[in-house]
Amino acid sequence: MSVDEVWNRYFAQGANSDVGIPFFCTNIGGTETLAFMRCALCSISRTTSVTIDVNIHVIINIISYVSDVLESIQAGVQQ
Repeated sequence: MSVDEVWNRYFAQGANSDVGIPFFCTNIGGTETLAFMRCALCSISRTTSVTIDVNIHVIINIISYVSDVLESIQAGVQQ
């Protein structure tokens, strides 16, 4: 997405704040969404609030996988 498209879709006045920008990492999470970034423009203050909704289950699975890989490497080195 171009910067202009992101601005117009998510940050500009009248943009739908219910729509989130999905973040993926296919190498780690596959097709699972790791997080959503949501933006809301306050028309009074003309400021944008940005929130990130993180898929904790996927993050925990990634941590578990990395831990297993590191333990496997450590066991291989010790042998």
